[in-house]
Amino acid sequence: MHISAHGDISILNTSIANNNDNTCDEIVEMLKIQMTAGPKKTSNPPTLQHRITNSGKTILDQGIVTRSPSPLLTILIPNKSDHIGSGACFVDYILPESTLSTLDEVWRSIPVASANTESKKKKLNSNNPCSLRSYFCDSEDAICSILSKNTLRAFQACDAGAYGNSIKQVAFFSHMRFLNYNQAGGELAPHIDLTRVDSMVGKRSTHTFLLYMKDCELGGETALLKSLTPSGRLGNYEVLAEVEPRRGRLLLFPHACPHRGMQVVTTPKVLIRGEVFIEKK
Repeated sequence: MHISAHGDISILNTSIANNNDNTCDEIVEMLKIQMTAGPKKTSNPPTLQHRITNSGKTILDQGIVTRSPSPLLTILIPNKSDHIGSGACFVDYILPESTLSTLDEVWRSIPVASANTESKKKKLNSNNPCSLRSYFCDSEDAICSILSKNTLRAFQACDAGAYGNSIKQVAFFSHMRFLNYNQAGGELAPHIDLTRVDSMVGKRSTHTFLLYMKDCELGGETALLKSLTPSGRLGNYEVLAEVEPRRGRLLLFPHACPHRGMQVVTTPKVLIRGEVFIEKK
């Protein structure tokens, strides 16, 4: 009750954010009383949205940014392709700098998880370093709502024949993880991703998202592959597209699309990975 979760998320702010139809007003009022009562009384931390707004004011005061560019979509595998990765794309300028700066603060505030089996299975070489993982839940729907709105807007601004009018809904899932490749040499073997079900959205995910938080001048690309089977005499994987990590760039691809993380040269490579539900008309 009195201890904030990872990212300084409180139960009170979460309850308020999810009380859209005002059916839980009594619970919200009870939480307000409990947090300010007794020997462990504490002040409620600011909401994530409030922190984003304050970050924007600070950036404007410093004169660093005057206006954020509109999200710009680039299609990697045509929507009409018969490849399992059809519709894979990336969106530049998906979030304003104020939101990215707040996400930087969130990342620095949450603990690093211990090594897990999933990372070990996907490593190309056991001697290569893994990414450091930090888990975060956007229970206030502050980040997810912005990502969903801006991604749908980028789709709608695209040529209708390529993508635009074919997308009905975009919903980002609240559970996400920060991946930090802080040592050169880190890479991920070719693989596909699994789907997840989000209780808040009530949907099964269709796509993976990667939101890059840092520029990488050399290495660290995400490569979308034709298949998980190497081809040719040298046994190389055929690459359909490579995406360079750029701050504020969002990569989207179907879970079943084969992909790999190319070896990191410029460090750190920091990104947020998660799941998305994309519904076509």
